[in-house]
Amino acid sequence: NTLEPKETESKTEKFRGPARGPTAQESKQFRGPTTRRLDQARLKTRRLDQARLKTRRLDQARLKTRRLDQARLKTRRLDQARLKTRRLDQARLKTRRLDQARLKTRRLDQARLKTRRLDQARLKTRRLDQARLKTRRLDQARLKTRRLDQARLKTRRLDQARLKTRRLDQARLKTRRLDQARLKTRRLDQARLKTRRLDQARLKTRRLDQARLKTRRLDQARLKTRRLDQASCRWRRRGSRRRRRCSWRE
Repeated sequence: NTLEPKETESKTEKFRGPARGPTAQESKQFRGPTTRRLDQARLKTRRLDQARLKTRRLDQARLKTRRLDQARLKTRRLDQARLKTRRLDQARLKTRRLDQARLKTRRLDQARLKTRRLDQARLKTRRLDQARLKTRRLDQARLKTRRLDQARLKTRRLDQARLKTRRLDQARLKTRRLDQARLKTRRLDQARLKTRRLDQARLKTRRLDQARLKTRRLDQARLKTRRLDQASCRWRRRGSRRRRRCSWRE
């Protein structure tokens, strides 16, 4: 504000420039002292006006230069501020990208950790499944062994039962054979007894036959003797009885 001129320009000065002095023709027409003084005063005034105008223009130029410098400074500061803002934006963008990269890295690390934990869980599950499968196979093997043992025990018991049955069958067969032998022996004994009795009966019959034959022979001999006796005996009668009297009895 200090550099601005206090005087204001008229429209004539603004568009036509400052007021002109007398021309050479006019100055030749007025050659008196008053005219000279007036010319000198006008010249002085003109020079002062020119000086003031020059000063004013210089002040305006200085003001303009100052304003231009201030504008340049402001523009420079604005450019610096814009540059700073741009750098800050770039830094913020870089920071944002770094943060995004860190976030992405963090998410990737979390995903890797999650994947690792899932892999560990899968491995653990796989190991548990393998352990369960191993346990199941062991249980199946134990069950199979138990069934085989039960089958062996059952087979053993069946073998023992078969052996017992076989022994019982053998004992029964032996008993049967003994019974058959006893029966056979009994029948033989009975047959022998029968044969013996038959023999005894035959012997008795034979003896009876012999006795009969002997008796018969004796009878025949007696008869023959009797006949001989009768031939040699005489009958005697005593009272009502008749008695034979033989000589050989006497």
